[in-house]
Amino acid sequence: MLEYVSSQTIPCLNIISNNSRMESSSAQNVRKQSGHDERRLRHFLVPLTSTTVVIFILLVQLFIGSKLPIAASTTSPLGSNQQCSTTSQGTTTETNPRIRGDWDLISPSERELFLQAIELSIDRGYYQRFIAMHADATTAVYSHESCAFALFHRTFVLAFENMLRSLDGENGKFACLTLPYWNIMEHHLEQRNGKCDSLGGCARVMGDLGGSPYSYGDERLYAGVEMEGGLCKDRPLTRLKDDLGRVGIVREDGTVEIPDTCSYETLIQLIASSSANEDTPVSYAEFTHLMQKGIHDAVHDNIGGM
Repeated sequence: MLEYVSSQTIPCLNIISNNSRMESSSAQNVRKQSGHDERRLRHFLVPLTSTTVVIFILLVQLFIGSKLPIAASTTSPLGSNQQCSTTSQGTTTETNPRIRGDWDLISPSERELFLQAIELSIDRGYYQRFIAMHADATTAVYSHESCAFALFHRTFVLAFENMLRSLDGENGKFACLTLPYWNIMEHHLEQRNGKCDSLGGCARVMGDLGGSPYSYGDERLYAGVEMEGGLCKDRPLTRLKDDLGRVGIVREDGTVEIPDTCSYETLIQLIASSSANEDTPVSYAEFTHLMQKGIHDAVHDNIGGM
């Protein structure tokens, strides 16, 4: 999985087994991982759903060396992407880095494209394999509580994006799709300025991906992980079923305020603390630990598996 880094550079990555690699170069490689050990860890292993993906995208874009995200064009037709071009021979060629847009700023057609891709991946069972991969006991060794946290999620997100791009063939309408991200920092600012007062009230993406809860006190079991909360089953989750064949996912309390750990100031301070210009910069391992315990856990602890 971590072909981008060397365990010689980051010693704690030696715990990663070659047998548990998740290749991200193609969806075919990703799908080969379904034979992983079926053991599951309950602690902080949550079902992956489309809103979780946009959280991962935010972390990836801000902290792992990618360009800061830029909003996609508001006039792009369905299936297009600014950074994807097609040659006269009809083959898709990616000439520039992928641009991942803010969910609140991308066009309606781009949001619809993402919903369709998620729905098709659910119908084909690929989406569920990513859920199982995220909850796998071997994966858990380095996906959380490890200095590999950020590197794992960077590759995980890329693999997920590649899988969605492959759904309709090399030159299909999903070939240039990029994953959107949830700019929860902007929503924290809006909350502080009195424009909204809660996670659910400030974050449009929560309603757009799954809808409002139909009922409360429901339970769902995904990859052996049991959760309880408000049942959400609107698009793109209308055909997503848990281990027992029940439709939808459950979320916890969306009425809570967005924590201060999700503010621009907190995240800028975290980035600055790792700068070589600091007198005592934090180590990479400490940086990833603070990132997980900050914005990542702040959202999951208040909403659950999303």
